[in-house]
Amino acid sequence: MVTRSHGEEKVPVADPVRVAQHLELTLAHVDDSVRVTVNGTEAFTHGLLRVTQPKVAVGLTGKLVPGRNTLVFTATNGPGVAGLTATLTADGRVVREWRLPDDGGKHGVFVDETFEFDYQPSTPAPTKVVVLTCTEVDDAASVRVNDAVVFSTGLLRGNQPKVVADLTAKLAGEDTLVVVAENKLGPGNFVAQLTVDGAVVKKWDVRGSQIKNAPFVNEVVTV
Repeated sequence: MVTRSHGEEKVPVADPVRVAQHLELTLAHVDDSVRVTVNGTEAFTHGLLRVTQPKVAVGLTGKLVPGRNTLVFTATNGPGVAGLTATLTADGRVVREWRLPDDGGKHGVFVDETFEFDYQPSTPAPTKVVVLTCTEVDDAASVRVNDAVVFSTGLLRGNQPKVVADLTAKLAGEDTLVVVAENKLGPGNFVAQLTVDGAVVKKWDVRGSQIKNAPFVNEVVTV
């Protein structure tokens, strides 16, 4: 079920959505930030995302538990205009699209929606929780599994909120992934870490790479 705020009233819009394999959020434009909680726990945050930057896609399935789950999506604007272009999908089906153009009249929280999902996994639950946390990216970073991109993010400054991506469901039993960072203009930076069940298995602190228009980080990591 998704509910939309009308003052203090929460109005139900649809019945709970079933999820068997994948729950994914894709961001194309964020001004200034978004936050997702699952069952009351923060699952994902992202700061300013320009339309000229690569889209950010993050899997949320690893945050779900079998049975009923509650997801809250919040978008917040500070000074200036607000904007949001995003899509939430369950097993490839669009649950919700946001296409809110820049609007100088929106300040503070301008989207606050609650969704309910009935998660009945069709495959055994993964035994390892794999999370990539990006602190700084210049200009783009991605993760591939079996040559398919399972996560990507664009320019991320050190003064913006970290990007936390749960890759657990994307691995689907695979133990090997490829982490790539690319740069187009100035020096390339990539500050990130990969954790498995909360333990850090790999850290990157690459700053000032002069490699342009090609990956300056391109590493195979076994988890």
